[in-house]
Amino acid sequence: MALNTRSNSRFALSTPVLTRDGKETFGIAKKFRFMDRKNLADEEILPFVVTHEFVNRPDKIANEIYQNEDLQFIIVLFNRAENPFQWPPLGLVLEYPIQSRVFAEI
Repeated sequence: MALNTRSNSRFALSTPVLTRDGKETFGIAKKFRFMDRKNLADEEILPFVVTHEFVNRPDKIANEIYQNEDLQFIIVLFNRAENPFQWPPLGLVLEYPIQSRVFAEI
């Protein structure tokens, strides 16, 4: 049985792996070049200030930036959130890769 993943999922191009109990799980996540800051020019990283509306809501931030809440993993991983379930706090200045770099790779 194949896993259902959305085309923009970071696991979309992964080959499913069988576990010992015969269940399929995700393979290795696709690595995007834009996730490594050394592959981006300074002008390709933009700031985002977390206001009350976006506290603890990386999905809403992704929707605001990329018009797609499923891309919240980019915001979380790019900013190395330690606890994405209680993140980001009010006033934090996040950084994110520009749309053109993200959309060119996903």
